[in-house]
Amino acid sequence: GVLFSWQMPHFLSLAYMMRNDYKAGGYVMMPGEAGSPELARATLASMRHCIYLEMLCAATPFLGMADTMFVAEATVLNGGFLYLAYQFHAHGASGNQGKTNAAARKLFLGSLLYLPLLLGFMVFHRCGSTGKIPAHPGATAGEPCTYLAASNMVSEKDSSGKSC
Repeated sequence: GVLFSWQMPHFLSLAYMMRNDYKAGGYVMMPGEAGSPELARATLASMRHCIYLEMLCAATPFLGMADTMFVAEATVLNGGFLYLAYQFHAHGASGNQGKTNAAARKLFLGSLLYLPLLLGFMVFHRCGSTGKIPAHPGATAGEPCTYLAASNMVSEKDSSGKSC
């Protein structure tokens, strides 16, 4: 769900920036020109998917995927991503081609920063610092995180004294 919702603002901002290239190649893309109803629909879709991202991130503790600190960090990240999507929408609605291009570029670059940060936060907070939160749906509270145990296996040495 995260990758699906992330790709919408990412791709729609890219499609807007490259609209003339797509048009020259014979492709019709959703984002139209600044001030058009097509662009308004695309920018609203970008904002809607940023909100979906926040809802998905807020659900992770309930699904046993990450701790609540992840939700706090993701909320800050999602707020910034939503702000960039809003800027794209506002400038697109104003009909100012230059500002809309700049806002689309910021949203696109922001999406490139957003995804690795969000996934990095999710991995970091996967089991919390103690490894005691449920690591998967159906796990019981206090069950050790299997991912933390895997790192111990890698650092163990075999009988000849070599690292595994």
